[in-house]
Amino acid sequence: MEVVIRRAVAEDFAELNRVARQGQDEHADSLPHIFARCEHPFGREFFDSLFASEQFELLVAVQGERLVGFSLLEALTDPGLYSLVPRKYAYVRDFGVDTEVQRQGIGRKLMAASVDWAKEQGAEQLDLKVWEFNEQAIRFYESLGMKTIARTMSVTL
Repeated sequence: MEVVIRRAVAEDFAELNRVARQGQDEHADSLPHIFARCEHPFGREFFDSLFASEQFELLVAVQGERLVGFSLLEALTDPGLYSLVPRKYAYVRDFGVDTEVQRQGIGRKLMAASVDWAKEQGAEQLDLKVWEFNEQAIRFYESLGMKTIARTMSVTL
């Protein structure tokens, strides 16, 4: 069945949260000291605010009538303070594909649409954060040509 990528609409709230909750639960299982289990990873107020923002874009993948993936993007500019070069880039704030339809090209299609949106914003790069436990996601992003450029480290006190 064909997958269509489009901008999210208000009516996507429940289905978006259904898919986002799958990833949220996986993260809560792996890092319970950081991630909580929650019914709505995209709270209503935050979700509604996305539609009024020019800085954010929420893309969804739809297969038939079913929402099967999403990409939350943000357009950012670093002014180049001190030792950093000024840059305009896009950041993937959240990304997910329904576990029932993973490995069918939906994530690739969503990322291609995300790259297109980033380019439309004048971005020079598309960045994201992926947690070390999520080896499947790391392999997916690497298969798209993404490379690790920084690493966040932590110690439990």
